[in-house]
Amino acid sequence: MRPADSSSNVSQEAEIAGRAAARYARGELPRVEKAEVFASDGVRYALPQRVSKGEGKVKLFFRVDNVYKSARLVVECGDKQLLNKKFQVLAPGEMGSVEIERSDITGDISVRLER
Repeated sequence: MRPADSSSNVSQEAEIAGRAAARYARGELPRVEKAEVFASDGVRYALPQRVSKGEGKVKLFFRVDNVYKSARLVVECGDKQLLNKKFQVLAPGEMGSVEIERSDITGDISVRLER
């Protein structure tokens, strides 16, 4: 990983958070039902912590707690699997991201690894 990769991810996260905070402060965020996002089983954390249900896609960012080779990232909502993606290598120093459809969100979301 190059230092620019890490700072680019941090900048991207900060920009997303800043835009959402500004919209919230201006009262521009619609009141919609939200789901909590939980990380487990090898995933140290996932962002955002809450996701609005509705239309369009949402990008989930995550970091793992160790180096994993040939692992699968699984995103679930209740009994429904929203995503199952294989990664050759996952490392704590690299921010990963995946997209899911907001229309598939029916409850809280779990982000975890299968090894």
